Amino acid sequence: MIYTCDRDFKFSNTAVSVGKFDGLHIGHRELIKHLLAYKKKGLKTAVLRLDFVDADSKAGTDRSMTADTPLLRSEDERKRILEECGIDIYIRYPFSARDFCMSAQDFSKRILAERLGAKAVVIGDDFRFGHGREGTPKLLAAMGEELGFSVEVVERVSFEGVPVSSSYIRECLIKGENEKAGKMLDKI
Repeated sequence: MIYTCDRDFKFSNTAVSVGKFDGLHIGHRELIKHLLAYKKKGLKTAVLRLDFVDADSKAGTDRSMTADTPLLRSEDERKRILEECGIDIYIRYPFSARDFCMSAQDFSKRILAERLGAKAVVIGDDFRFGHGREGTPKLLAAMGEELGFSVEVVERVSFEGVPVSSSYIRECLIKGENEKAGKMLDKI
C-alpha cells in the first residue's frame, strides 16, 4: 500500500473515498467494500483521509469535535486495517482552515480530478464537502460528469436502528456502552 501524509501527491485511474475515517467503523467498511469493487475493474483504490490539523478546520466540519477530541483508532491501526482490506493508496491529507475555505467545485477539480485522477468516487449519503459544507452528493455527481468521474452514493449503515458515526460511537463509550461501541468498530 502506498501511504502519504502530504499535500503533494499525484495519482491516476483511481476509485476514491473521502472522509475523516476516524474509527474505520462498520459504516466506513461499507464504503471500502464498494470501493474495492472498482479494483476488479482495473482502478487503483484510494482512501483520502481529511486530517483536520487545526481547531478551526475541525470545528468547521464536525461540531462535536474539538482540537482535543480523541480519535477512535491510531494512525498505525488505520494503516494496518486499510492494508488488510486491500486498499492501494492511503492519503492522510493535512486539511487546514485554509483548505476549509475551498469551494466544493475547487475540491472536486483540484483534489479529486487533478491530483487523484479519480474515475470513481464512493461516498456516504450524508457526505458534505467544500466551504460551508456546500457540496452534496448531487453536486458531486454533477461535477463528476463535468470532470470525468462517476459517483456512487452508499446508504448509511445503522446499528440497532441508529446511523453509525464516529460521534455516536464516542457517545456510547462515554455512556460505558463499550460492547456496543466495539461491535460498530469490528470488521464486517
